[in-house]
Amino acid sequence: MTEYDIVNRDNIYYVEGEIDVSNCNEFKENLYQVVDSTEGDMVLNFKELKYIDSAGLGILVGTYKRLKELERKLSIYDCSDNIKKLFYITRLNTLIDVM
Repeated sequence: MTEYDIVNRDNIYYVEGEIDVSNCNEFKENLYQVVDSTEGDMVLNFKELKYIDSAGLGILVGTYKRLKELERKLSIYDCSDNIKKLFYITRLNTLIDVM
């Protein structure tokens, strides 16, 4: 199983490791728990994220929709060039702020 971790530092959630079909359900549960237990916009830092597949991107879209219903935003910072390219190729950068 592929491993990942989400670490909260000053309300910025650092996602580390790899997100793929083998752990996307756990990733979804963790992100939704953060949405449900916090207020304000969600900021994810992907500096240490090595890989994300389409299942992981789908979880981010679901998180975006959940936040939008609550009139909140999702932003992603510090992506590697390869991961940032995925957001642009899939046009998810039009929904999610990717910096």
